[in-house]
This record gives sequence, C-alpha cells and structure tokens, in this order.
Amino acid sequence: MADQNFEELINKYNFVPNRALGQNFLISRRAVLNIADELELTPSDVVLEIGAGTGQLTRELANRARLVIAVELDRRLEPLLTSYLRDMHSVDLIWADVLSVDLRDLLESKGLQPDTIKIAANLPYYATTDIMLKLFADLPTAKKMILMVQKEAVGRITAKPGSKQYGPLSVLTSLYGEIRTFMKLSPQHFWPRPDIDSSLLSLTARRDLIGADVGLGTEFVDFLIYAFQHRRKQFLGRLRKEGKFDQFLLLEDAMSCFVLDNNLNSDFRIENLLPEQLLELYKRAVAAESYLSS
Repeated sequence: MADQNFEELINKYNFVPNRALGQNFLISRRAVLNIADELELTPSDVVLEIGAGTGQLTRELANRARLVIAVELDRRLEPLLTSYLRDMHSVDLIWADVLSVDLRDLLESKGLQPDTIKIAANLPYYATTDIMLKLFADLPTAKKMILMVQKEAVGRITAKPGSKQYGPLSVLTSLYGEIRTFMKLSPQHFWPRPDIDSSLLSLTARRDLIGADVGLGTEFVDFLIYAFQHRRKQFLGRLRKEGKFDQFLLLEDAMSCFVLDNNLNSDFRIENLLPEQLLELYKRAVAAESYLSS
C-alpha cells in the first residue's frame, strides 16, 4: 500500500507513468525497508541507485548511507523528486540513461573507488539484460548489488551450463558472487500494477575471484556476447571457419592448451562450459594477443 506522501506527490504533480519506459514504481514500505536492510548500509557507505523513480527507496537509502548517487532517465520526475528529497543533502541526482553513462568514470569523478560501492537497481523488463551487463562491465568489483527484476528474468540470471537460458548474463552473475532471492513482490507492491510478479535479488561479491580480477570488465562482456552468438556450434571449428587462427597466430596453440588443461574434447561447445572455464578461455585468448568480440 502506498504511503500518504507518495499519493500526495503523485496527485500534486499529476505524474503519469510512461509505459514505454517500463515505469512501475515501488510503493511497498516493507519492500523498501527490506532492500535497505539487505544492503547492510553503514554511515560511511555510498550507494549507486539505478532508477530513482519517485524517490521512496532513495530517501530510505539516504537516511542510512553517506551518499546516494541516483541515476534517473525520466526528467519529468525532476519537480517531484526535488520536492520529495529537498531536505536530503546526501543525494546526488544524475539525469541520464544509465546505459549511456560510464559508471566507473562517474564514480571516480566524485573521488570514489568502484570496489567501495553498493548498488540498488529497479530494472525494467525490456532493459534488464542490458543494464546488468553494463553493471558487470563498468563495476565488476562493486561490493553488493540489490536488483529488482520481473519474475521471468530470474531464470536467465541464474541459468546453469547446458540449459537453454544459459548465456552471458548468467555467466557474469555466477562469477560475480553469491545470489539469492530474498523477497517476492506481487503486482500490488507497485504503482501502476504490472501484469506479472517481481523478485528482489541479492548479489554479494566473491572477493576471492572477482575482487582481485580486473579482467572482468567491458572486454570480457564483449567476449561472452561473441562466444554465445553461436552457442551450439563447435567453438574451435567456428574460430577456424572465421579465420581467427590465421588472424591471431598464437590463438590455435592457446586453445589447444585450454582443451588439454580442462580435459575437454576439441569439439566443445560454449553452452556447456562452466563460468570459470569461460573466464579462463577468455584469459587464454587475451594472453595469445587474440581479441574476440562481436
């Protein structure tokens, strides 16, 4: 149920949600508190919020953290947010499409290191994959991510090797760290009400792998997109057919070593490799001065 401040703001500014932007605003106070609790915020924390919306979550995060950097696409929300957050001096509103922002540069311009950041994101269904790939590319060492996604997206995010939905998104999620669903949200938690249920996902970074691995960035994301374009084809056969072994002279030997070290057959397919094997495959290609991307 929406709180009184929310209803007053919507009525005062006569705001009409844009369906094309997938705008379904979180109005559940319990969900807002659960998100803030799950982030385990301290007064020294900095939060990057993707999709400030009407500011219900933004305000709660700002009450707990040192700074909230909120990126919002829809500038029509500016009067509403400015009014609702007028007494919150720890909120920095960025009016932009998150997909067009270099998030690492944004943080560094404010004197912040990416590995100190926690992320809260309300992801519209049409952009869930793109925004998550963006987060993993720009901020692979973020401390924690809380993602609000529609129920249908969870399968793509948590898919296992060999399954139909296994792809770059599930690979990157697995490599990033531990993931769990900590709350399920019915349509009544939102305004306007969507047609399907949503889930709140908590992702906690695995410092043993990703925190020390600067290779998980834009180039690795590009590699995964390239590799999964023909997920069911024999990967080495594809490289040979595309002339990659002629283009990159060290690549064939690097791939042969990868096959031997991982006890694979030479006809292996990308869709069957574990996330850790895909990371190793990428590193072997880079070490062989071979850059595979779409």
